[in-house]
Amino acid sequence: MDSSLPNLVSEILDSYRHVGGINNIDGSNLPSKQAVAVICENLLQLLFPGFHDQEPIHSSDLRAVTAGRLATTAARLGDEVCKSLRIKEPGCPAERARAIVHEFIHGLPEIRELLRSD
Repeated sequence: MDSSLPNLVSEILDSYRHVGGINNIDGSNLPSKQAVAVICENLLQLLFPGFHDQEPIHSSDLRAVTAGRLATTAARLGDEVCKSLRIKEPGCPAERARAIVHEFIHGLPEIRELLRSD
């Protein structure tokens, strides 16, 4: 191991304290940009199946693929919504997050209709 790494670690930690720009270390995390990007990609796959996939989806698999994507997206979105809500409410308001996600995902068919008219 490079003998200068401990000093470099200390310098980086000092920059965290002085410069900022980091997530809440001792508190609850803010929504993850990476997780939100994945959720957005999942939503595009739900809204436009086949257009945002590396492999084609056979029509006989569409129900199972859609059900899996919907469950995964709802769970991931619920985690990130909960993080957002915790900014004002320190305890994870999981029930409120679930309600928000439930309302959103149930609007996906209508969103598809609106996108069709675009």
